[in-house]
Amino acid sequence: MIRTITLAVALIFIGTAANAGGHYTHKLCHGKTMRGQTVDFRCGIAETCCFDKVRAKGYCGKKTGRRLMGRCMIKLGR
Repeated sequence: MIRTITLAVALIFIGTAANAGGHYTHKLCHGKTMRGQTVDFRCGIAETCCFDKVRAKGYCGKKTGRRLMGRCMIKLGR
């Protein structure tokens, strides 16, 4: 019984380590609303973290395009 539990835990650990492949797949981004609350959201490694203070929502922008002098431009639409 103990051996089966140990084997199951070992297989789960190996499976999760193999999925990540030793590389990060996303980054954690933070933004502060106009009321001073911190909002956390995730973006891909190849994306830029952008935050809209008026809507209090974070979004991920491409590293190229929709940027003005290194900053994210206002996202129109949703």
